[in-house]
Amino acid sequence: MLDCAGDMKQQPKRALIVEGGGMRGSHSCGALMALVENGFWEFEVVAATSAGACTSAFLVSRQFDMLPKIWTEHLHGTRFINYRNLTRRSSSLMDLDYLIDQVFANTAPLNTQAIQESSTQFYIVATHCKTGKPKYFEGHTDPILPALKASAALPIAYRQPVIIENDSYIDGGLSDAIPIQKAIEEGCEEIFVLLTRPKGYRKKSPLIDLMPAYYKKSFPLLAEEIRLRHQRYNTIVEKIETNDFPARLRVIQPQEKPIASRMTTNLKKIKASILQGYQDANLVLKRNS
Repeated sequence: MLDCAGDMKQQPKRALIVEGGGMRGSHSCGALMALVENGFWEFEVVAATSAGACTSAFLVSRQFDMLPKIWTEHLHGTRFINYRNLTRRSSSLMDLDYLIDQVFANTAPLNTQAIQESSTQFYIVATHCKTGKPKYFEGHTDPILPALKASAALPIAYRQPVIIENDSYIDGGLSDAIPIQKAIEEGCEEIFVLLTRPKGYRKKSPLIDLMPAYYKKSFPLLAEEIRLRHQRYNTIVEKIETNDFPARLRVIQPQEKPIASRMTTNLKKIKASILQGYQDANLVLKRNS
């Protein structure tokens, strides 16, 4: 059994923030494995988005052995991401129904009861379609599996918003891709930040952006928030790189170009990306030890 790094009562309030990024999240999987191996698995706050939320859920539930298994046994090939589904009106490019309703619920079940009983405040970030603002589902009180599906429901890749208590939600990365501010609001003083892009990366305004037009009629406020998402993302990344937060940041991100892309389905690349994240995390932990 791994020992926790220090007595949590004597430590500053600690948080873990995990960015999404589709299959780039395999890098975060490797980073989480390194954190666990080095004794960093007790966090008072975990706030995560999209793929980051789906992966960190298994950290909060203490199912550490499931971290690599989810990525290497269930997310490669065409079962989860299938481009042929773009031509099928009833199917999605990214099959979140398979991932959440089959894998997380039955095949490799996420222990949601352990999350509900955990001392960790687990915030799953999704985007509220009516307002365009982030919604922070909380693991102690909100439905965990539907929240994870909503957090990862990337527009176009997943055909419809996720309905939770009569409200519509989509991918959390559109409104709060790196939810550090939530940890600050919770009083956290030491924050581990897992990113899936290398230092210096900035989002560009796309020349052709289909998503705002896709939602303009049904959710006009959401369409406007999506249009400005690159500005919000770049602002938060700049604050991370200049450490412009009232907390100590420990940032883990790819040191080189990420091996996996958002839609990678190749098993060798997924495994290599997990290894990349594991190695990058160990470098940071060694440097800060």
